[in-house]
Amino acid sequence: STDVDQLAKCLEKKFNLRDNLEILTAQANQHYWKNRFQRAYDITKDIVERDPFHHSVLPVHICCLVELNLKTQLFFLAHQLVESYPTKPISWFAVAAYYYLIRKYEM
Repeated sequence: STDVDQLAKCLEKKFNLRDNLEILTAQANQHYWKNRFQRAYDITKDIVERDPFHHSVLPVHICCLVELNLKTQLFFLAHQLVESYPTKPISWFAVAAYYYLIRKYEM
């Protein structure tokens, strides 16, 4: 258990925030910035499964997919986002991340 996980558990206990997606998103962000990509991904995956378009988790989730080389999952997510939110920047960030991951730098 890391310091990030211990802090999250403390918040869960003290303020009854066990299933708070914003707390989990912050926890995932901390893991990501400490290069614990698999742990961050495990958290973001859980959030996305609960709420597929929880927008505040999407940037770190997409970055985890890139870091872990999860091309299929990133392709599927980018496709869903563009279909659902064609004018949102996060949709196109997911598309760009996918093209970066497959090393297709030119269009």
